[in-house]
Amino acid sequence: MHNPFLWPGNHSITCYSSFMEQLYSIPAKLLSPVLLVLILLMLSTILVFSYLRKVEGFNPSLLVGCTVCALLIPSVSHDYALSFLAAPVVTLLCLVRPNEAGAPVSRIGQKVAVLIISFAYFSTVFSVFNKPAPTVLFSLATPMLILILLATVALFVMDKENERHQGS
Repeated sequence: MHNPFLWPGNHSITCYSSFMEQLYSIPAKLLSPVLLVLILLMLSTILVFSYLRKVEGFNPSLLVGCTVCALLIPSVSHDYALSFLAAPVVTLLCLVRPNEAGAPVSRIGQKVAVLIISFAYFSTVFSVFNKPAPTVLFSLATPMLILILLATVALFVMDKENERHQGS
């Protein structure tokens, strides 16, 4: 993670931290480890819930989590690598089953998580140079990748039934 290549198409957390330091004076040496711990904590949450629920077979949430971590952790991770995210996100969204029997908060939470994943993934499809928004939040892919990971964790934690994972 040392020596990131600084340009807007590099979506690694070290490059993003360096941009945040230049733009907003947030120390990169502080932000980079915080973001690393955050994404590893989210990935660990998926792993722990998979273990506790005894998930067998294919786990699309774990696939998305590992893919996002693989895109964020290296010091050089350019925007052409974002194409690796397409198959895991599509697979996850295709396997989401509406939680009709759950509590209203769980049903709304599931729909919100799917909307967040969809919006964040959609924002990563376009090159950073083709986006009109000059803000760091929407123009760079790093915050959107973290949002995808966060919404994936929320979706997986809210999935009480877990029946689609059993025996797959």
